[in-house]
Amino acid sequence: MTTGTSTASAEKMIEGVNEIHAHAATGNINAKREALTAAHEAAGRFASTMEMLGRTMSEPDSRYGPEITEPIIKAGAQLRAAAILISEGKANLDTLVSMSVGELANSARQAPHHSELSENGSR
Repeated sequence: MTTGTSTASAEKMIEGVNEIHAHAATGNINAKREALTAAHEAAGRFASTMEMLGRTMSEPDSRYGPEITEPIIKAGAQLRAAAILISEGKANLDTLVSMSVGELANSARQAPHHSELSENGSR
């Protein structure tokens, strides 16, 4: 394999992300909930990978300098923060889904377009 080319693992990840994207884009509110669940899991796992890679590379016997390892470790922290924010958005969406029409009408929350609430999510 030549330098800079994608590995089979990267291709699988990209295909997964594309599948999540397509499902969320064409589906209703439930498809978006599923996409957020998947995105939360992916961001958390990717964060762990970057954190591990940065720590491993920064060990004395590895001899990678901080100019390499610190950005990687920071990227892990940013991905962890992204996972937390995705989880927060999903929790708020879950709350919205569990509200009755009457509760929604009496709240300050914005209701999604009616097409988002249809069984197949078609517009």
